[in-house]
Amino acid sequence: MGQQASRNSMNNKLIIPKSCFEKQHGFCLVNHKDKKAYRFATKESSDFLKSSLYQSKSSDLWIGAKHINQKEIDYPYQPNFELFEVDYIQNVFYWSEMSYFDIKKSLIKLCDICIYLSENDYSIQSHLWNITLQKGDPILIDLGDFKYGANKHLVFETIRSTLREHCEEHHCPKNLHGKIWIKNYEDILNRINNLQRDINRYNVIDLSKKLKDIILSIEINLEKHYWDSYPAQKNIPKDCPEILEYAQNNSGAKSLNLCKIISHEKPKTLIDIGCSRGLYSIYASLSCGTICTGIDYSHELVSSANQLSKTLDINNNFAFIDLLNFKKYGFKDAYESFLERFSCEMLIAPAVIHHLNSRGVPLENIINNWCKITSKCLMIEYISQDTLGNGISLDDIKKRLNVNKFTEINILDSNVSDRKWIYAKRRSE
Repeated sequence: MGQQASRNSMNNKLIIPKSCFEKQHGFCLVNHKDKKAYRFATKESSDFLKSSLYQSKSSDLWIGAKHINQKEIDYPYQPNFELFEVDYIQNVFYWSEMSYFDIKKSLIKLCDICIYLSENDYSIQSHLWNITLQKGDPILIDLGDFKYGANKHLVFETIRSTLREHCEEHHCPKNLHGKIWIKNYEDILNRINNLQRDINRYNVIDLSKKLKDIILSIEINLEKHYWDSYPAQKNIPKDCPEILEYAQNNSGAKSLNLCKIISHEKPKTLIDIGCSRGLYSIYASLSCGTICTGIDYSHELVSSANQLSKTLDINNNFAFIDLLNFKKYGFKDAYESFLERFSCEMLIAPAVIHHLNSRGVPLENIINNWCKITSKCLMIEYISQDTLGNGISLDDIKKRLNVNKFTEINILDSNVSDRKWIYAKRRSE
């Protein structure tokens, strides 16, 4: 009876992500509470996933996958699939939420996957939606479309799919069309079209390498953003002990109190709103082993933070997300907004609230949204006026936190007289 109750409990936790809408080719199951993820794969894909060809490139090209018996989870038996336990990734985000630099890196990773598979007489039918970041570096997370035999047409469509001149909105959002983020888009498009016309001249390996050469030549169309020159966190050291020292002392009481609370809470997961170059996420990861997700609105800052996480080999990933416009993407909005997907034990928001308030986001909405994401505690840097000079009420923030069951509230110093830290903990049920 106890075992059956346990299985029923597990079944209640297992969910199929909305992005898995082509279930005839396999699908994922996720248990967010226990940080477990599974993949049902076809026989064709399963043989490859179990092979040394796949396993030798785990954590480099794609996530790890371990073949298990379907009886190990409480889910209806799937006769046409085999089951794999795969790496769980905290807060998966998609190419529509990446910096332009990271989108280019993701296309390069798809090219590397195609080259490796072609050299070993396999193919994949994939696209950018199947890539996320892990430790700041692109990695394939959809493991359902591996095919026997190297197929040049699958290779070509995998790389070209989001660079087409006429691309479906659900496949390539209007704000991410190649002509927007690629400075030399016309040249890239012409080279891809020419390659397609001459496709019969190349074997599949050479075709894969030719496509990679084209992607490597992409020039990022990057207009400078206000935040790119923002002085905060501009001089982050590269050595781990020096990073910890710098994080605690670079902004006086502001950084010292924030780092003290992070060290006290030791959160397993953290979301950093307005992450800049990722300093406090990196501090949390180095000092507490925290898995961090950072959010900012500068391609340069987000890319820089991901690159440092990759260099340090820490489990931090940084997303380019507009906090004024929570978008859903994909076919039938299958790729939900980050507010519907992201979660953490601790949320921090250094010097963000006054920017949102001045852009017309109601204070109530700001606090409600942040409270939905975090399960245990948050640190919000309170600033008495927004960027237009409108007052921001500390009492209103406290009341809204109380409504959201954050009842243990402490006020700590920041580095400027009219700024304070609001450190709030959620009441235990």
